[in-house]
Amino acid sequence: MYPFERELRPAVPGFSLRRDEAETPKLCSLQTCGAAADAASCDRRLAPRVLSAPDPRESPKPSYWFGPEHYRGSVDAFFRGEVAKRMYHQRGVVSLNSGDVTSNIVLFGKDPRTLVMAGFCGCVGVIVVSQAAAWMAHIYESPVLKDEAAFQQGLQSFGFGISLNSPPNPLNSLTSTPSTAMAPFKVPPQGVWAPAVTLFNPETDELDLEAQAKYYSYLSTTGLAGLVILGTNAEAFLLTREERKALIATARKATGPDFPIMAGCGAHSTKQVLELLSDAADAGADSALVLPPAYFGKQTTPAVIDRFFDDVATKSPLPIVIYNFPVVCNGIDLDSATIARYAQKYDSVVGVKLTCGAVAKIVRLSAELSPERFATYGGQSDFLLGGLTVGSAGCIAAFANVFPRVTTHIYKLHGEGKVGEALALHQKAALAEQATKAGIATIKYAASVFTAPRAGLAGREKLFDPRRPYLPASEDQKKAVHGLMSELNKLEEELGASS
Repeated sequence: MYPFERELRPAVPGFSLRRDEAETPKLCSLQTCGAAADAASCDRRLAPRVLSAPDPRESPKPSYWFGPEHYRGSVDAFFRGEVAKRMYHQRGVVSLNSGDVTSNIVLFGKDPRTLVMAGFCGCVGVIVVSQAAAWMAHIYESPVLKDEAAFQQGLQSFGFGISLNSPPNPLNSLTSTPSTAMAPFKVPPQGVWAPAVTLFNPETDELDLEAQAKYYSYLSTTGLAGLVILGTNAEAFLLTREERKALIATARKATGPDFPIMAGCGAHSTKQVLELLSDAADAGADSALVLPPAYFGKQTTPAVIDRFFDDVATKSPLPIVIYNFPVVCNGIDLDSATIARYAQKYDSVVGVKLTCGAVAKIVRLSAELSPERFATYGGQSDFLLGGLTVGSAGCIAAFANVFPRVTTHIYKLHGEGKVGEALALHQKAALAEQATKAGIATIKYAASVFTAPRAGLAGREKLFDPRRPYLPASEDQKKAVHGLMSELNKLEEELGASS
């Protein structure tokens, strides 16, 4: 018997597995909850088996591993370590469209979905995916595994993933549990997205996550296609890495497991961006919004930008939406040909946010890339209709923090073919939006006036002040917000009452 065979074997031909009780905790049937023994018990039994061999797979830190064939930890960390570049997930649901996936995996957790795969050399891999803590191990005893030479060859790849030069692993139909596997790099949904603002305790300048959760939760009920967490209007560059991750996790908990969340992962270096992408995946984001590098403006040549997106696109655990915003990127403005080239070269590049305001780019991108493959979003709501007319997927607009229902209603009217009504409403909204063009402080003030009460945050205007050292809106700016937006607020109330 090979040393690993003791660790996990099919107890009954089929799908019910158990671990050797003398070695490790027993696992219940794959058709039931899939729960293992408590984590402390698992640690005591498996801790002596910490992986010690050099590992080229960009594995999680060693404390996450208990040997080449054993893993206990988060689903996200497992995917980064086991098959970092080829296997991706959406909220813990695995995609199998990869020739690089290991052939022998078992993941156990809460609310599992079971998949069974025929492996590299005939061995069987069972995948039980969920959003909870996970188990992984290898099954070496298989009814179809009879060739000793093949078994020896297969041992070399156990725990390391199948290389690109190996045959792909076909999905086997050995299980009756419905598959929830998704295509890798899912394109974010069309519609209006709000880049949610960040709330700070006015006394301490720290995040107020309780208030933030109420804000996120409310926005998720207004008809928005999704939320962008850590966009420009979230003051992402004023946040620590830990704060960024905390906000994403708060958004995921507040909005539920299925509401689309895009995480801003902009930073100055490739390493920083990859770390933020990893954090975003861990915290529950579905996709990532990524600025090009730009701190050293004159030195950020096309070759530098190509190098950056090559590194990020091939290593990201999340689908990437490119963020083209020349004002905050030292004037770096990606043209449509470059954006299309990245989308055609990298499966992970699934969209772009054009805060450059160039409707012509939307025309060209929609001509080259299908909406099933790529989403082009306008970066402000005041050219939402112009973008939709030429093929955009919608917009990611700060104004949706203030009047989310109005903004989504414009999108809805256009989709119903009521272009005249959509234009009339869009014109009113664009005039009202002028009051917020002075910057983040005015957007946050307007949200404190009109959105905060609906989110259960009435009377807490100071939560919406920008982070220090930046100043809140001036008195003149506040007067403009009330003067230009009061009429539109009535429509927002009517839309809310009728929804």
